[in-house]
Amino acid sequence: MKHRFKGSHILAEFYGISNTNDDKDSLKLCLENCCEQARLTLMKFDHVVFPNGGYTAFALLAESHISIHTYPEYRSIFLDVFTCGDADTMKIIDLLSDYYQPEEKQIKVIERGNDNLNMQ
Repeated sequence: MKHRFKGSHILAEFYGISNTNDDKDSLKLCLENCCEQARLTLMKFDHVVFPNGGYTAFALLAESHISIHTYPEYRSIFLDVFTCGDADTMKIIDLLSDYYQPEEKQIKVIERGNDNLNMQ
């Protein structure tokens, strides 16, 4: 039996961030919008702020996850977006770029899975 299994994993780095915006409610609204526009299902959101003002945010998706790690002392953010299926994963990166307004971005896209996986 053939089974279609694939996903997209994006590793993004944003540099030159003037404000990492640690407001949990604002970020949650942004991620809800990201998920709606990318055709994803947000299951759970969590957010932890550290003493230096940086934070880690995590969105558990029915299709996988989004993680955001901020480093205000370096004006940088690292993003990890992994989704299974046909979601528009790059849309999330675009919308988060609009939210954080980086001066520079580095993006790596890794296609994962196999369209013709043999299942026994």
